[in-house]
Amino acid sequence: MVGIQAIVAAGGKGTRLGLGSPKSLACVLGRPLIFYTVWSLREAGIRDIQVFVDNPEWRIKVASSLSEFNNVRVFEDAGYSSTFFLAQAMSEDESRFIFAYGHAPRPHRHIRCILSASTSTVASVVYESSKRELIAWNDEMFLEPPYVYEGAAIRFSRATSWRDFLLTDKETEAIIVDGPAEFNFPPEFVVYRRYIQQWAI
Repeated sequence: MVGIQAIVAAGGKGTRLGLGSPKSLACVLGRPLIFYTVWSLREAGIRDIQVFVDNPEWRIKVASSLSEFNNVRVFEDAGYSSTFFLAQAMSEDESRFIFAYGHAPRPHRHIRCILSASTSTVASVVYESSKRELIAWNDEMFLEPPYVYEGAAIRFSRATSWRDFLLTDKETEAIIVDGPAEFNFPPEFVVYRRYIQQWAI
């Protein structure tokens, strides 16, 4: 899809899952989750994909797991304190971006849906979430990636978090995910694994 770039956050240590490595490297059907994230973005038509990890050892493992994809670049990030600051630093003024979590792939039909939304800022919505920093959309739903936004909007924003950026001074469209929230604990991973098995290659 011309003009759309993807920024994928694939770092972390999976502490609440007891992994000691990024959740993006947890396997489903013999492949790490980051594989399904990139595969789905590609199936949705996105060709420019940048993946960021926060540890050189994990960068090598993530890059190896994505070796069959062309033009997917894997970087060790510069130590940003949040994924919002990572996205802000990597976004270019003239482009549209999609930000995703490496460990929380969504079907390419959902990716296409948020890319075709009528507003320039779009977020996915789930009914339950165990994220440390919840972004409440209303009394019963929460925002989480994938997000779509314009590079200039985030680059020059005075926001310091996704919550500020998505909910302040802009029209954000929220599109409901047909599936569970991202996972942070073992029982949630069981549910998310079944979800991926329903639509993955």
